[in-house]
Amino acid sequence: MKVPTKACSLDPVPAQVFTQNVELLSGPVTNITNASLTKGVFPLSVKEGLARPSTKKPTLDKEVYSNYRPITNITFLPKLLERVVSTQFMNYLVADNLIAKFQSAYRCFRSTETAMLRVVNDILLLIREMKLYWFC
Repeated sequence: MKVPTKACSLDPVPAQVFTQNVELLSGPVTNITNASLTKGVFPLSVKEGLARPSTKKPTLDKEVYSNYRPITNITFLPKLLERVVSTQFMNYLVADNLIAKFQSAYRCFRSTETAMLRVVNDILLLIREMKLYWFC
């Protein structure tokens, strides 16, 4: 239910239809997902997407090709598989303490802001320790 329901014209079933009928369709999708993870193979039938050029910034010259970047709209099932793999992988890394303690990227409730706060806090603590050292 947390997967974005952005539409893709290649979807055999619109994402909104899936989310509205999740009880009915979750079994077959779970089987496809589990088979993909067990075999380590992504189904060829869903390796499709629509790539469209988009300007990097609205103010850039639309006549210059280097001002464009490709935006790919992928179908619903690959988004779902990606979310499952990402969630399982992160759970594995966290459960087995394989992720750095202060890792901020790609973690819930962590951001560049929390990373910067940590750095500033460490600097302030060092300054405090240095001042206390000089007074001893």
